[in-house]
Amino acid sequence: MSTPGRGRRWLLPVLLLLPLAIACAGTKLYAPEVARMEAQSVKSKIGTVDFTLIDGRYDRDWERSKRMIAGAVREDPLEVSLWAPKYPKTDVIVVYCA
Repeated sequence: MSTPGRGRRWLLPVLLLLPLAIACAGTKLYAPEVARMEAQSVKSKIGTVDFTLIDGRYDRDWERSKRMIAGAVREDPLEVSLWAPKYPKTDVIVVYCA
């Protein structure tokens, strides 16, 4: 014999998270105030002064990949607060993850 309500333990957490899920459904995954660059523009800037290309892939993705962009600097995306201060705020910085 089962305890009344026991099979519905999931209901309260779902009801509490539902408004958050609905609110996030229409949210963009990037900050609209951050400029985006086309690949050709990035390619033309590699190696120029005041430009940094950062490979921000997760460790496992970076290690498994056979494709690296020459001139990119590898940084850990989970440690942004540690490496971000070393780049001048006046530089154009592009972080890619694919």
